[in-house]
Amino acid sequence: MTGRSGTLSQAPVIVWDTAGNVTWTKAVLGRGGNDVELDAAGNTYLLTGYNNQVSSTTRQDISIYKFNSTGVQQWKQSYDFGGNDFATKFVLAAGRLSVIGYNSVNSGYFNWVTFQADALSGTKLWNTSYNSVHCTDTQS
Repeated sequence: MTGRSGTLSQAPVIVWDTAGNVTWTKAVLGRGGNDVELDAAGNTYLLTGYNNQVSSTTRQDISIYKFNSTGVQQWKQSYDFGGNDFATKFVLAAGRLSVIGYNSVNSGYFNWVTFQADALSGTKLWNTSYNSVHCTDTQS
């Protein structure tokens, strides 16, 4: 499970066993957890984001963390698509993480961004973005 913590710079992860006992917990750098996935080997993948993870000028970036079955971090990869990038959701299938999010183009506009990363290393395999959309309070 993931969500928001009491601080704006942490993304919490809590993993339980099938009996409901907490197996491990972590708090890593991120603006809350956006999504979490588990694989058959017990690895946990956390989707989050934070400022300037790719470089000191990339603004908000999308990040994925991988933890093994005991909660030891295996890797962290961050991705920049220009502007402020925000993670929304991801799915783990066939050894790949398929991610959807969005990035700001300019005031009131954003692009949908989707990419796929290898679950073993977090290496980005491909990405694409979809046309700029104007967002207002009346759209959902």
